[in-house]
Amino acid sequence: MLSCAVVEDYLKMHNGKNLSIKTIRKDLKISRAKIIRLISTSKHIVAVKPLDVGSLAYFLHVYTYKA
Repeated sequence: MLSCAVVEDYLKMHNGKNLSIKTIRKDLKISRAKIIRLISTSKHIVAVKPLDVGSLAYFLHVYTYKA
């Protein structure tokens, strides 16, 4: 069983970067649904505002690590 620590550790290694679900999924080889579920239970992973990555969308699956 996976815990949110797997995704947290990955984002901690890439501290300061805004990473999408697609990038995390490719590197960790975990399904998209599991990653979203793990991120939603984590207190240290926050969603990035779309304007921070240059998008005018309402919501994007782009996340970063906050200590």
